[in-house]
Amino acid sequence: MAKHEIEGMKELMKRLENMGEESKTITKEVLTEAVQPAKKEIEKNAPSNKYTHPYEKKYGKLKNNIELEWDDKKQQMNITTSDSFWSWFLEFGTKSMKKQPFIEPSYHNTKKEVEQNIIEGVKKRLNLP
Repeated sequence: MAKHEIEGMKELMKRLENMGEESKTITKEVLTEAVQPAKKEIEKNAPSNKYTHPYEKKYGKLKNNIELEWDDKKQQMNITTSDSFWSWFLEFGTKSMKKQPFIEPSYHNTKKEVEQNIIEGVKKRLNLP
């Protein structure tokens, strides 16, 4: 999916890196809060049918399967579609199905807000103005 580097974050990240283990906790907390607008936008834009598909009987509605997943090794927050494997068919289409993108447009619609949330969250936890 999309990766994005935030301008002005290098200085903040350097300061975080110098904090050792505490920085991992701060990073996880900040990212968990910061990506909420993107998660909500994806849930709102997730395609939904009027009828209940057999997959939905087993796995639930797509919009209810949007979850945050922390990658401890990469120190990054991922927004996933959990057990809703068919989300990829919707997002990118198939040979016999037109794509119905909802993840990438949601990312672009909330990118600036998430960036601002990250900056504000890091500054707040580092007691910066």
